[in-house]
Amino acid sequence: MDAEIKILLRREHYTENIIGIDNKGYPIKRILSKEEKQKFQEIIKIKQEALNNFDNLTIVAPSRWLAGEAKSSAVFNKYKVLTIPYGLESEIFKQRDKIYSREVVKYTSK
Repeated sequence: MDAEIKILLRREHYTENIIGIDNKGYPIKRILSKEEKQKFQEIIKIKQEALNNFDNLTIVAPSRWLAGEAKSSAVFNKYKVLTIPYGLESEIFKQRDKIYSREVVKYTSK
C-alpha cells in the first residue's frame, strides 16, 4: 500500500460532534481540546499534501450526506464529488416512526 494511502486511512476524515447519549436521551457534545484541534489541523495538512498531485480526482459517495461532508471537507472540497447511492429498496429501508419501531423490537429504555 502506498504511503499516501496509509496516511489517508490513518485518521478521521471528519470530526465527530457527538460522543454519546446522556441518561435522558440527549446527545453529549464533543469538546475538542487545544491539542486535538492542533493535531486535526496537522492531519488535514498531511492529507492535503498527499492529494496535491491529483488534479483529476473524483470523490464518489454512497449518500447525499457523505457527499455533503466531502464537499465541505478541507481535504476534498476542491475535487468533484458524485453520489452513487447504495442499491437498497427505499420502500423497505426507510425511516420509520420511532415509537412504533421500538414496539416492534420490544425496546424499552432503562
